[in-house]
Amino acid sequence: MAHPERTMPDRTSIPGRIAFRATQICVALVPLTILPGVNEFTLLPKLLVLQVALLVIAITWAYRPDSVPFRAIPAQLPIFFLFLVLSASAFWAANPFRSTFDLSKHLSFLLFLLLLFNNLSSNRIIDILRVSTISGAAASILGIGEYLGFLPDFLPSTGRPSSTFGFRNLAAQYLVANLPLSLLYLIRANHNIDRMVAVVSSAMMFVFLLYTKTRGSWVGLFAATFLHLALLLIFARHLLFEFGKVFFNRRVLIVAGVALILIGYLATLPQGLSERHLQRFDEKKTDMVSTASSIFEKGGDRGRLLMWQRTLRMVRDAPLLGVGLGNWAYVFPLYTKGGLAEGMVGAGHNPLRPHNDLLWIWSEAGTPALLA
Repeated sequence: MAHPERTMPDRTSIPGRIAFRATQICVALVPLTILPGVNEFTLLPKLLVLQVALLVIAITWAYRPDSVPFRAIPAQLPIFFLFLVLSASAFWAANPFRSTFDLSKHLSFLLFLLLLFNNLSSNRIIDILRVSTISGAAASILGIGEYLGFLPDFLPSTGRPSSTFGFRNLAAQYLVANLPLSLLYLIRANHNIDRMVAVVSSAMMFVFLLYTKTRGSWVGLFAATFLHLALLLIFARHLLFEFGKVFFNRRVLIVAGVALILIGYLATLPQGLSERHLQRFDEKKTDMVSTASSIFEKGGDRGRLLMWQRTLRMVRDAPLLGVGLGNWAYVFPLYTKGGLAEGMVGAGHNPLRPHNDLLWIWSEAGTPALLA
């Protein structure tokens, strides 16, 4: 993500330090920001923090005399192509307003990525990982306390435990994305205290991920881990040896052992939260074992496989361009005619997403965008 150090601006300049601190604050606060009492009480305040940080970074970059001009790095090309397709999809979407509305959120992340490419030097990555690891631990401690019933219901939620994310599936998405960054921090850290922080944070995030009982995130994390280990064995064995060196350290081994014992203990504790919202755990998720085994039980998919099958029909009808960004929910009812799918859409309920990110991207943006 970062330029080599020789192409980057002087990090000792005041604008450079401001941009770096704004990036750290953004990474730390976005996951933790929540504003009870408003509509979209997690999304809107998180976007506000992100966009304020973007403004600060952009201003400091513009006014820094040693800043480098923008340059197109090969890694950016798929990102530009994806954003171009998403932007154009508003022209053929059934609901162009929704496409434009969603595009504004994607634009914020595109700008954030470009600013990081042009402002973050490689030797600063470890500092960003440290902040992300600590922030993940803080969010996870809140979620664990919520699940066990130690915290009052002062954080709003439509599906607990959700910590500061408003719904447990969203919390699980954050955890699955942040856990690898915490492990990367563990590998790259130069001091034992940093490694111990990474181990404890990873343990807390893993426990919170178990408590969300989101089976898709469990399968996704396991599959991604297995795939990456296989790729490392084939193409970069030295990185695995480097990871092994980290654990050939007595203090780290002790902390890791304690963390594993803690994970095993916390994973067996029953939930102490009182579910008074609509999106409750289903009857197949009474504990961790039953949640995992329900993946293989008949009916355990809760209609998701049928939903994916009908989404694939949507892909078949619009394989190149898709149905438009944010338009899956508006087009999907057309594919629920006939058979068991008839009951998926009704007067009081309509699914907003296919519960499968790959199919979501594929159906809305088309095959080229999915590849990008």
